[in-house]
Amino acid sequence: MKRSIGKALALLCGAALVLGGCSSQKVMEKIVTDSCDVYYEDSSGMLVPDTDYLDLPQFGAVPENSVFNVDWVTVEDEYSAGTAVLVQTDLSADPLLLTAYHIFEADAFELTPATLKDYLTGGYLMDVMSMEEDPPYIAAIEEVITIPDAEAVWDTQKPDKDLAAFRLDIPQGLTAYPLASEPCKPGDTIYLVASLWKTDSYYDDNTYPCLVAADNGTQLTYILSDEFGTTGASGGPLLNTKGELVGIHIASNGSIRVGHSAQSIYEQLKNAMK
Repeated sequence: MKRSIGKALALLCGAALVLGGCSSQKVMEKIVTDSCDVYYEDSSGMLVPDTDYLDLPQFGAVPENSVFNVDWVTVEDEYSAGTAVLVQTDLSADPLLLTAYHIFEADAFELTPATLKDYLTGGYLMDVMSMEEDPPYIAAIEEVITIPDAEAVWDTQKPDKDLAAFRLDIPQGLTAYPLASEPCKPGDTIYLVASLWKTDSYYDDNTYPCLVAADNGTQLTYILSDEFGTTGASGGPLLNTKGELVGIHIASNGSIRVGHSAQSIYEQLKNAMK
């Protein structure tokens, strides 16, 4: 079954997650008008880019078996939540699977970063790009990598510790993305890859062009019209036009979206794996 992460959706009125207040919206709207030829007002009246007119990525189509929906198996139940992405770093010979820490919620189990390995007993990956109604499992979770400083976004009102990582049993035959070494710049086009649900608007290729508002190496703030609901996108990759991972999606506040930046992800993984 799909599990809706209620806290993550409810907290997103928190101004600390975005750039704070009306002046920040004006700054973002200026980025939109300076960077885009075609834009329109979202449901709140904020100017947002028309995704149909943003640049297509240089990397072309998203490769098969690189972004996944996962059936998570826990000591309490089995459910599907969020999106996961495979990355290759110099920290591990095999690629690592990343998603958002906040997608894991327990009813009775005392869940912490240290006990996630005991709570999560497995997981089965399905290619998010598959057009099959019931896609086959591609690989399985083999090991939970304990990230000691992982924190859910609703506990900190910040996305920069919201990370979970795993090793897979069959890393061969899959496609992993490199991490971008530098933060994005305002006005850059990036691409959210996720299978969105509970939304009337979606793209068949699950690839959504977005406009960067700010990226300080820990929090990546970007704009995607609120006509696209992002339920199910938590942990989904944010790619630059070269196909590098610049962050993962964490939260939304209307058309203002927030990600965990790649540079912060790398440092968190490095600290966990030292």
